[in-house]
Amino acid sequence: LLTGDLLRTRAESSAQVTCPDGSQLEVAPETTIDLRKVAFESDTRMFTLEVVLWQGRLTLRSQPLNPISTQRLRTPDLTIEPVGPGTQVEVAYTKATGTAVAVLDQAVKLTRGGTTSLLRAGQRFPPGTGPMKDPAPPLPPAPEPREAPRGQVEAGPSPGSGALSSSGASSLP
Repeated sequence: LLTGDLLRTRAESSAQVTCPDGSQLEVAPETTIDLRKVAFESDTRMFTLEVVLWQGRLTLRSQPLNPISTQRLRTPDLTIEPVGPGTQVEVAYTKATGTAVAVLDQAVKLTRGGTTSLLRAGQRFPPGTGPMKDPAPPLPPAPEPREAPRGQVEAGPSPGSGALSSSGASSLP
């Protein structure tokens, strides 16, 4: 997967993406993500990942090999950044409910409307509550669905194997 790729899973499928630094993105069924930036510099081991979650749920298991690596998840109303290696965070977004965040391990920084808060393991950020009241800066509109051209990956059930998937219980509804 490369910068600019769109990954969309269908109803009975999921996807697991392993990044060059060992971090993993687990993409739940009926989820659409936009890979805004994917870069790995092999000589410095620096990895940059910027993902926009347009719909659905994903889990990031952060394992950066370089302390100056950057990982950022965005939804239309919130920015989530892991704080240090070993961060595990689950993020869900729908237009109807907004963003929900559950930190499974370590901590994340949440930014909305210029206000940043720290959320630690075991904490959640439900939509419409907490210290962040201002709207986030707008993102460009979600890409329109189209036939899977180069640069777009659709994950659907695989013949004989059921699906592209990783198992695990969700912490979010």
